[in-house]
Amino acid sequence: MSTGKLEINTYNSEKQNKFFYAIMGEHFASLEHKKELDGYQIYNTPTSFWFVLFEIDEDSKRNTIIGFCSLIKKKNYSLLDNFIILKQFRNQKHSKTLLNYVLDFAQNHKVTVKAIIKNQYMKKNFEKLKIKKLYDKGTYSVYQREPS
Repeated sequence: MSTGKLEINTYNSEKQNKFFYAIMGEHFASLEHKKELDGYQIYNTPTSFWFVLFEIDEDSKRNTIIGFCSLIKKKNYSLLDNFIILKQFRNQKHSKTLLNYVLDFAQNHKVTVKAIIKNQYMKKNFEKLKIKKLYDKGTYSVYQREPS
């Protein structure tokens, strides 16, 4: 269970430097994450904007990644993708914390967000936040939130 201070860092394409890849490299290569994402590998694009949730231990000055996701800029919207909360930090409301942060960021930047979701827990989070479901496609649901 996490007990330290939480912090969310953002990384646009200019900030995706050696530090970003040093902390995220193992996640890009993770077969476990790939399995959780229904066979899709975590990926980066030139238009990806990353959100990384850390737990900060003030005593040891150690930053531990709790989870992350990206917004990938498309022509008329940004796709919320690569959303992972690491197993040891699940069921502690970190998913909601990260999702709310990303949605607030999108709202503040007047960005429409779309998400293609299979995970039932994430679907429930989107429904609790009253994010509009556009349609179902097989086991996936497509959600969209317009800026107000």
